[in-house]
Amino acid sequence: MRTKMILELYKRGMRHAEIAAVVGCTRANVSQTIKRQRSWLGRISALPDKEHNWLLTEAERQKVPPDHLARTILILAIKERSV
Repeated sequence: MRTKMILELYKRGMRHAEIAAVVGCTRANVSQTIKRQRSWLGRISALPDKEHNWLLTEAERQKVPPDHLARTILILAIKERSV
């Protein structure tokens, strides 16, 4: 929930310190969240929109980072194929 709020405020042009004050976390947390999400968005962009949205929704539902879920799915698919 905080991640979405941080990204929304960041897209509106707010500075990290201002975002931290609004959300109620540290500037370091804001910086780290933005850094992770920006790098994540670049890696997931190869997925079509429908699958991208499913992955983000599923990761949020399971309360895990999207990149962890993507890696887990990939590892399971590799194991299943090699059997």
